[in-house]
Amino acid sequence: MNSKNDRVIVVDDDAESRTSVRLILVEAGYEVLEAEDDDQTVAILTQACWCSLIICDPFGLKLKGMGTIDCFHSRFRKVPIIILSDKRSTLGPGAWLRKGVWDYLNKPVEPEHLIESVKKLFRPTGPPVPPFNPLEYFSPFFVILGFLDEYQGRWIIENGDRVETFYGKEKDKAEIFKAYLSKLVEQKAITTVIRTEVTEGQHIVFYSRELTELIDGSYSFDFSKGQAASFVGSSRATQAYISKEMFRDRAPADKLAFLTGAYIRYGKGDSFRFVNAHHKANLVAELLKEFDCGDVKVSLSGAIPKTITVSYIPSAVIKELFQQVSKRRSV
Repeated sequence: MNSKNDRVIVVDDDAESRTSVRLILVEAGYEVLEAEDDDQTVAILTQACWCSLIICDPFGLKLKGMGTIDCFHSRFRKVPIIILSDKRSTLGPGAWLRKGVWDYLNKPVEPEHLIESVKKLFRPTGPPVPPFNPLEYFSPFFVILGFLDEYQGRWIIENGDRVETFYGKEKDKAEIFKAYLSKLVEQKAITTVIRTEVTEGQHIVFYSRELTELIDGSYSFDFSKGQAASFVGSSRATQAYISKEMFRDRAPADKLAFLTGAYIRYGKGDSFRFVNAHHKANLVAELLKEFDCGDVKVSLSGAIPKTITVSYIPSAVIKELFQQVSKRRSV
């Protein structure tokens, strides 16, 4: 049951579309306001004093596209926005995110997809509106993917249960990682037990068959092209990498969640340092560019194993995010 303060405003010049979205949200327990243009939205929100979320199709409204978003963001800066439109955006995720847009959904939207997005973003509100903390919104799944060590690739082992391994000196980071695993289990209602083992070499290893299967499913791999791995007996194994393709249609927040996980484990100041994880370093560099970071460089140093450094000049979005991460270093 949602709180009475769970108020959403749906803004669209198409009455049929507004009604469709309203019915989906009302059935899920949300209070819904409707507006057909920019002016009506501002008037309703000003009168209502507060709102938890704006869902809008900005391209058919008076101010058009970014103009509409600018209008909403300037007046209701702490209210997150979801765009729901049948028009493809030519803008990068950084441009939308700076204006408070945390997801971009395509029409027609499946009810389950809409509710999933709303639930991820929603926070109880009421006067006064609390500050919006993006770290609380981010998908734990994508934060976890950012954490993973792809030293020459991630080992995908048939029927394996090893989620991830940390060095002893990474104890604090391992605790944060475990917290995100627990958050993922709760969010997706996964029935599993997360087992932690400290090896003789002081490595910290997390095990869960169910979580390993979920995480490995994000990688493209083919066991027929795998390598024999004696340490897993007769089980087939191969190495794989997270591809940028999986982020092609993802919301900006999911990309930032991945960068957050990577920064917690590998970031310091305005750089990341990886060991033999060339694919991951290049993916981080590409995502930093998407969020308008400048002078992004990937450089190698040392003998084998190679240290790969990703340096950059942070954009406003990345600077603010990584500053929060550095202060909190927690879930």
